[in-house]
Amino acid sequence: RPNRKISLGSDPRVSKLGISSSEVVAFVKSPVGQYLDRHPFLTLTLLVFAAVSAVPVGCFLLLVVLTSLAAFVGVILLEGLVISVGSLSLLCVLCGLGFVSLIMSGTIIVSYMVVSSLVKYWFSPR
Repeated sequence: RPNRKISLGSDPRVSKLGISSSEVVAFVKSPVGQYLDRHPFLTLTLLVFAAVSAVPVGCFLLLVVLTSLAAFVGVILLEGLVISVGSLSLLCVLCGLGFVSLIMSGTIIVSYMVVSSLVKYWFSPR
């Protein structure tokens, strides 16, 4: 019996293997299932291709997820860095403005005291 062809649709041993699911039976009886049943080399090729391509597709999807996660974390870190630099710059500007305000207030007070003393000296009754 070397020329005997094994078919998934007609072999009674299929149900012994646990392939009694209605979806599997429906696929085996469909035109695609019948075509693949008549061409076992093509079926084996598709099965091997699906099994072998699962690893690169999984690696690619992992790369996509990790890249998206890295971009998300990078954006958050970059935003934090920009806010930190902006806050530090604002602090420096406000400290500078405070120092300038002290100098201007001191200059105004000293000028007022000098002008007041001169006015008192010039217009005082002698």
